[in-house]
Amino acid sequence: LDAIARADQIVIGPGSLFTSVLAAVVVPEIRRALATTKARKVYVANLRPQIPETAGYDVAAHVDALVAHGLEIDDVLAHTEEHPLTDDVGRGHDPVRLAEALAGLYQG
Repeated sequence: LDAIARADQIVIGPGSLFTSVLAAVVVPEIRRALATTKARKVYVANLRPQIPETAGYDVAAHVDALVAHGLEIDDVLAHTEEHPLTDDVGRGHDPVRLAEALAGLYQG
C-alpha cells in the first residue's frame, strides 16, 4: 500500500481481466489506495481476448469493467497494429516497446 501511495505511475494489466486484474483491485485496501494516490494509473490492454472470459470485449469494455469496479484510469495503452506480438515469444507484449510507451506517458 505504501508503494501505491509513493508511486508516480501505476501500471494495471495486462492480464486476465476478471481473475487477475479486477481480483487485485477490488481488495478494499488496494481500491482505497488506488483511489487516493496521485500517481497516474495506466491500463495496459491485453493483445487479444482471453476466451471465453473476454470474448467480444474491446478495449472500451475492459475500461468500463474497471470503472464499474471503482477504478478510474488515467491512460490506456492498447496496440492497434495487426501484428503486435514479439517474434521470439509469440504470445506477449514486446518489453522494449511497452517500456518506451510507459516512459512516454510518464514524461507526459
